[in-house]
Amino acid sequence: MRASKKVKKKQKTKSKRNNLSGFRGFSKVVAVIYLLLSVYFEIEIIRLNILPAKYLLPMLLILTPVTLIIFCILFFNGVTKWKKNLALAISLILMLTSLMGTGYATGTINFLNKISSIGDKVTYETYLVIVPIEAEAETIEDLNETTVGIYSIPNENYSKARNDLKEIIAYETSVSDDLDSLATGLLEGKYESILLSETNYETIEESNDGYQEKTRILYSYDIEDIQRDTARRIDVTEESFNIFVSGIDVFGDINKVSRSDVNMIITVNPKTNKILLTSIPRDCSVTLPTYGEKDKLTHAGLYGVDESIGAVEELLGIEINYYIKVNFSAVENLVDAIDGIDVDSDYAFTARKGGYYYNKGMNHLNGPEALSFARERYAFREGDFQRVINQQKVIEAVLKKISKSTTMLMNYNSILGAVDGNMDTNMAPEDIKALVKMQLNKMPSWEFEKSSLDEGSDALMPGYTYGNQKLYVFVPNKDKIIEVEDKINLVMSEE
Repeated sequence: MRASKKVKKKQKTKSKRNNLSGFRGFSKVVAVIYLLLSVYFEIEIIRLNILPAKYLLPMLLILTPVTLIIFCILFFNGVTKWKKNLALAISLILMLTSLMGTGYATGTINFLNKISSIGDKVTYETYLVIVPIEAEAETIEDLNETTVGIYSIPNENYSKARNDLKEIIAYETSVSDDLDSLATGLLEGKYESILLSETNYETIEESNDGYQEKTRILYSYDIEDIQRDTARRIDVTEESFNIFVSGIDVFGDINKVSRSDVNMIITVNPKTNKILLTSIPRDCSVTLPTYGEKDKLTHAGLYGVDESIGAVEELLGIEINYYIKVNFSAVENLVDAIDGIDVDSDYAFTARKGGYYYNKGMNHLNGPEALSFARERYAFREGDFQRVINQQKVIEAVLKKISKSTTMLMNYNSILGAVDGNMDTNMAPEDIKALVKMQLNKMPSWEFEKSSLDEGSDALMPGYTYGNQKLYVFVPNKDKIIEVEDKINLVMSEE
């Protein structure tokens, strides 16, 4: 009996030793994992370079010794079990925190690298082969040995599109220098098909309501182009700078070339904490620098944001340092990501796009409502001039809300996801991080001013993009141009 008890006691003791040995082995594995995660987290936070020193140094001074102490308790023998259990619990909490922090840091670095276009950038424009709705042709090969209506605009992308089509089918060309005549000729049987850019096809629909219902797209393909980097880089935390904002009128891929619906200059003075928003109407008459001919500013976007920048610089006699290009998706997604914005409407109106109703006074808007508010012009007697005012209201509301630290912390991942793939800028990641770091360090309250090129005359005249076809343009008053230029330069020069 006594022998049996001794055996059981020995087995129990051995079992305890085995359990203790297993626990020690487990704690050592956790210790190594914890140390590696903590070191990686600290490296990523330092590499991110967004946190000011007053936040970063205390965090590292606290986190580093805590990490070493917990590692030693978990890894080395001779520590009581209750201390190891406590250290194990703390390490699991800190590992989860490190994983989340590392995810934030790595995600931000990848995001900034993705949206920043340093150097020349490849963009594309979609071209369409259009046939009447009742046409017998079902594939592009069915148009072999037929006549294709060609728009005679002297444009490199159109030339590439014609040559690419020749590699697919053999066709005769019938040239027109007027977009409306080309569109009418297709319906009247003058051509079996016409070749147009997607933007031109949409423009025809705007001036010929129901045209797309009478036609169909038989074939589409993309033409690549090179967007030149025009950045004038400076120290954004010490020197004033201008950002050109181009809002293109499409959803989806930001690399798609399209008309610029929004054309705004954001002048930032980091010393006075002043921001000036200067809007230029989309129909403003400008000179396209590449082609040396007059056209609407909105059409400059068809040739890349660098063309828009050159046209605005020539118009106002200023230098633009950077650009930010966004599409419709970016506006909708970003406003939703920050839980909506509040804008003060000058009028009560119903928007044509979406049918949303807006009260005179303050309105809380979600993404689609904010986009519709910024796009509407037909509801106002002032037309496009009121639209640019509303666009400024939306941008100011977004900037003010994002600059609040609580908004950034609570909606961080959503904000990054909102503009991912829907925004492009030639600001370097280091410049963007420097601005964020400055904001977190000083938490300045930014003063907003607004300006608009809103005085001039209306005219009907042809432009480069649409040949002999006369379109409405706004010809700005020279005195107003000087006034806008002086206001930009004043904000930039203030100390």
